[in-house]
Amino acid sequence: MLQFGKIYTMEEVVVLRQLFSNNKDLGYFEMEIAEAFQSKSIEDEKSWVEFYLTNLHLTVANRAFSNQYGASIEKLLGLSPIDFFKDNLEQPYDIIGRLFRKQSASQISNEVKLDGSPIRIKGDYFLIGDSFQEVTGLFGFQSDITAQEISEKQKTSENNLLRVSEEITQSASFEWNHSTKKHEYSDGIYRIFEFSREEKITTDHLFSILHPDDLEAFKVGVNSFVKRSSEKSFVDEFRIILGDGRAKNLWLKVNKEFNSNGTVSKFYGAIQDITERKRKEILTDVIYNISQAASDLNDFKQFYKTIQGEISRLLDASNLFVAFYDEEKDVLEIQYVTGESKKLRKLSAKGTISKLVITENSSLLLDNETLLAYDKTGKVNRVGKSSKTWLGVPLRKGNDVFGVMVVQNYERDKAFSKEDQALLEFIAIQLASAIRRMQDSEQIEVLRNSIQQSPASVVITDVD
Repeated sequence: MLQFGKIYTMEEVVVLRQLFSNNKDLGYFEMEIAEAFQSKSIEDEKSWVEFYLTNLHLTVANRAFSNQYGASIEKLLGLSPIDFFKDNLEQPYDIIGRLFRKQSASQISNEVKLDGSPIRIKGDYFLIGDSFQEVTGLFGFQSDITAQEISEKQKTSENNLLRVSEEITQSASFEWNHSTKKHEYSDGIYRIFEFSREEKITTDHLFSILHPDDLEAFKVGVNSFVKRSSEKSFVDEFRIILGDGRAKNLWLKVNKEFNSNGTVSKFYGAIQDITERKRKEILTDVIYNISQAASDLNDFKQFYKTIQGEISRLLDASNLFVAFYDEEKDVLEIQYVTGESKKLRKLSAKGTISKLVITENSSLLLDNETLLAYDKTGKVNRVGKSSKTWLGVPLRKGNDVFGVMVVQNYERDKAFSKEDQALLEFIAIQLASAIRRMQDSEQIEVLRNSIQQSPASVVITDVD
């Protein structure tokens, strides 16, 4: 290995010349000066550099070096450093300057072939000195990295295109080499699963975040695919649960690649986050089911259960309550409740977040930070265990609010989204409409009974 920061003797250079004279990949060259020069007496770097730039001339080169510049060795001999850079003289000045300071230099530079076409050169350069350590020339090793950099730029461009494509389609790709056990993943994998780059992705790791209801079926499908050579592809949809409790719906396709002997050499495939698509599909179904249940209403307790079951398909509705507001007594009368407050039947509305929804006639979505701020200011008086996310929507009759529907999450901050808020507002409209229809039906029934039981004659007529 060559030693950086050293001036090499001509005897050492002769040995190196013999070692690299026939090297087909690494270009080797030597440059010498024709006259003696007392470099130690020159402290002015600029004078030193200018002298060497004009007085150094190529004396030795191997075939790999001449190929880099597209010319025969004979045509290259006698050229100075300036000839290899043309008008771009800052680079040879920089190289020679660093040789003056450190006796060696490494650099990637823009140079030109003899026909004027540009090339990129990566080189290591060293000074040659006599027995008095006076500089007599330099030698170097260099590689043409033009094609390599073009390839890397193209690969970078392709990777950027893949990254953009994966971001737009919320997808990712992967490859598992069955022989080497080496796994490769695109950037999208880390984005979809929300893994850090430092995390080691293993099958056990992936299985650990699968939704419990999907885990067994997924394992059976994967094991069958791996064991059966007749199965060339595996396609499945499943859910994962992230560390903060959020769920994602994913679509997966895995293919096999085989060796010439028929054994599997690798598994490769793609995965896509279809959470939003599935949500829209489920949302359409939920809206239809609740609308249908509202139109067929004959049992409010069952209707509330239907609402909770349908909501739970899209968000955590394990802690839900519906309450009517008694303005005269300033009391919330609980019509339906589950979860932490399931024993609650009536409570004072004063100071509650539900009262804010009623008085402001507007839905509220509150995260943990806002809820804690409410606690400190005394704006609200929370009852029971404090939730970390709170979402409530008003129940309206015309422009008047007669109640609220609320879902809470006691474990997770920002558990509900604006989309969840919009969904709950729609369901509140359906619920309020069903309640009004039920009340109107009861009032009509009371009126009918009154008329039937009254001894007075009753006539219903039009304006004429």
